[in-house]
Amino acid sequence: ANRKKMELPKHVNMEDKYALLGLSGTHVMSTEEDIRNAYRRVSLSYHPDKAAPEQREEAETLYKAMQDAYDTLIDPIRRRIYDSAREFDDTIPAEDEGKGKEAEKFFEIYGPVFKRNGWFSKVKPVPELGDINTPDDEMNAFYDFWLSFSSWREFSHDDEHKVEDAESREERRWMERENKKLVAEQVKKEKKRIR
Repeated sequence: ANRKKMELPKHVNMEDKYALLGLSGTHVMSTEEDIRNAYRRVSLSYHPDKAAPEQREEAETLYKAMQDAYDTLIDPIRRRIYDSAREFDDTIPAEDEGKGKEAEKFFEIYGPVFKRNGWFSKVKPVPELGDINTPDDEMNAFYDFWLSFSSWREFSHDDEHKVEDAESREERRWMERENKKLVAEQVKKEKKRIR
């Protein structure tokens, strides 16, 4: 059978699992159903069997990357680890950045910061900062939420020691303890950064 030349995506980042499934703009809010539907869609469009012979190798590489993306994103634990390792703007403006300016500037400067960091919250919905006219009880609820903020963010991707490389049980246990210390340190830094 003659196969038509398939239109393969031109500039897809093979490391971005959301982009591989066509979810790059909505990754934060993507549900399990969104991921399944996106995978079905790209599987039907880019299956290597539909590719022309001269495109087969490229199509297979892309398809395998899409399968890996799906396997990672559909598994809640693997997705959490992947999402935690993704590049994230965790900058928080300096304390004095909003000072001396009109009060409305404070909300413009810090509103997006809280929204960005809210992605990592175990508790949903995340209250928004509001504005100058937000009632006191809503503002108090907002600050209570952030003072007791609980993050699902993982730091195990930063492990210094690869446990699978251990040569003995004692070495493996030592590596696990050291990695736990590193993770605890990262969690502590994260809590300090948020508060």
